[in-house]
Amino acid sequence: MKVLRNNEVNSIITYLFTLITLYFAFAAVLGQPVFDPLHEPDSHSEENDSKTVFLAFFLVNIAVVSSWISSICRLPTLFGPLLMGIVIRTIPALNSLFILPPYWDLILRKLAFVNIIVRWGLGINARFIANNRAFPIALGLTALAEALVLTVAAWLLLGLSFTMASLCGLAVATVSPAITVPSMIKFREGNIGIKKRIPDNVLAACLSPKITILYNLLSLVLATAVGVLAGVILWYFPSNSFSNMQFSRSLLLGSLCTAVIMGSIKLKYPCAGMLCGVLICCVAPLRWREDNEKKAIPVETTFRILWDFFSLPILFILLGMKLDGELLSAKIVGISVGIILIGLLARVALVFLAASFFPFNHKDRLLMGFAMLPRATLQADLGPTLVTMAHLVPPYLPEANTVLQVCIISVLLTAPVMDFIIALTGPRLLAELPVYEAQEREDVVEQLESKKDMTESEKQTPTAETISSV
Repeated sequence: MKVLRNNEVNSIITYLFTLITLYFAFAAVLGQPVFDPLHEPDSHSEENDSKTVFLAFFLVNIAVVSSWISSICRLPTLFGPLLMGIVIRTIPALNSLFILPPYWDLILRKLAFVNIIVRWGLGINARFIANNRAFPIALGLTALAEALVLTVAAWLLLGLSFTMASLCGLAVATVSPAITVPSMIKFREGNIGIKKRIPDNVLAACLSPKITILYNLLSLVLATAVGVLAGVILWYFPSNSFSNMQFSRSLLLGSLCTAVIMGSIKLKYPCAGMLCGVLICCVAPLRWREDNEKKAIPVETTFRILWDFFSLPILFILLGMKLDGELLSAKIVGISVGIILIGLLARVALVFLAASFFPFNHKDRLLMGFAMLPRATLQADLGPTLVTMAHLVPPYLPEANTVLQVCIISVLLTAPVMDFIIALTGPRLLAELPVYEAQEREDVVEQLESKKDMTESEKQTPTAETISSV
């Protein structure tokens, strides 16, 4: 271990590790074989020409500007890009101009998805969750009950086959980290709701339903092992004495998660890659928050800025461009809204029921119910993906398009509205601690949680003074 702590040796290993992760990330993004990256495609693809690059450039800038205008108007920042995407799709001249090749549409959406996965993992307090598993699991499993309600509703009201109704229920019931994660992180940074650790519980609960839809137990085990191992490796590389430590950690974390998540998509195990990415970003900060004065704040800030100025705008403008008015009718829209509202009411009731067995008051339960309602990121990803898969089974294509429209309507109905409601009601429903008291409490809680990880012989009983300070 002394050799690894040597600055020169650590720098060399960090550089090689970063180079390898960047290589795998570029190979996964560009769709090139890992062992033959210079292999030329059999035929020229228009998806890689200069027109596509400029098209993506203009889309990103339009999305960023519209997001900025939304923030100026005190609207949810996702509202502008979503509206611009709908405008582009609705106006024939713009729709024919902004035709993004399917491959790059997928890549841009997945890169934005990687960003929110990184922020999600960085926001989870692994030490707290390890000692308080019951409520996050109970809260997360409400998604499965809502999915069952939505499945029955879609089967009866939309006339979908049971298979497509089930996929519709799973897709629409999944909580979107794009809205919930930034909101909970903002509450925690503002010391709102931290007395009962509500932001930590909600962030962990968002992960529970995703774990249940992994393909098989083997993928769960491998994803967990790789994620934890990679996170531990990031404890040591780069070392805390590295001159550009924070930049190196941000670059290494981003490239590693991109390689894992994008690579798993190529291997047809996207859920395993998502879990692995969350665990990497969850385990690595355990050491980062203790080995330097700035903790993991610079890394978190880097990915927050990247989310605000690239990932969120491009994700929602692409989602808006998926809304095909020709496939919609007043009947479909009305039924879809009804189904979605049924699911939302069921979720709020289930959250209240789950929280009733834990020490939360009605205001806490209401806020957590709101936090479980937004639909955005995963619906933006799952809907188009389902349509792409349905092209392989043509009889299911019409129903897949219907599910896509339900997903988009769920985003239009919940994302801007719930983003606004959570931001408005959070400070009013949840208790806010003064900064000095919040910091003191956080320090004491971390000490108590660390003691739980020790053996029984090493545990120390907290004094009455320490308990009262919490």
